[in-house]
Amino acid sequence: MAKYDSDDASSAGLFNPQGKHSPSHGYCQREGNLVVVRNGTRLPDYCIKCGEPAEHRLIRKLSWHPPIYYLLVLVGLLVYIIVALIVRKTATIDIGLCERHLRRRWAWIAFGWMIALGGIATTVPGFNSQELVVLVPVGMSMLVLGMIGGIIGSRTVTPDKIDDRFTWLKGCRPEFLAVACDPVGGTMSDPWIDGR
Repeated sequence: MAKYDSDDASSAGLFNPQGKHSPSHGYCQREGNLVVVRNGTRLPDYCIKCGEPAEHRLIRKLSWHPPIYYLLVLVGLLVYIIVALIVRKTATIDIGLCERHLRRRWAWIAFGWMIALGGIATTVPGFNSQELVVLVPVGMSMLVLGMIGGIIGSRTVTPDKIDDRFTWLKGCRPEFLAVACDPVGGTMSDPWIDGR
């Protein structure tokens, strides 16, 4: 049984070893390279990155808004943030990871923190000395790169779209799609997606 970081693993849905997940316990389908699930779903007990049995569970709280709203950044960052918070759709998805990919995720997080903290340590002397002022842009660059690298490297799944009922997920590898998800419109398709 995968390690679970919620109150009750059984209440979130147990893996059905005969084929795919039960529709009442986190059923998922695939549309091309996307995974389609009900909002709040617990994905099957396979690692989303390699398709091997999942040893760990990870809760992801996702938010999404139509890309057109990014244009509001041209008006002003504060305007964009306020509107995005109003129009965004949210979903909570429970995903599985194997030990190898969980360690890789933590390694990226640690890498990002080390580079970012190194950037801060590099920047401070530049503020205190005219001779070392050149270190300020170097340190700031390290800080930004560390944050971006840590976020991108540790990313698991991201939403391609969220509506009131369903979430379309990016980031699940083909190996996971092959063993864990039925194709939309396939022989085992669930009517809650096909009939949307």
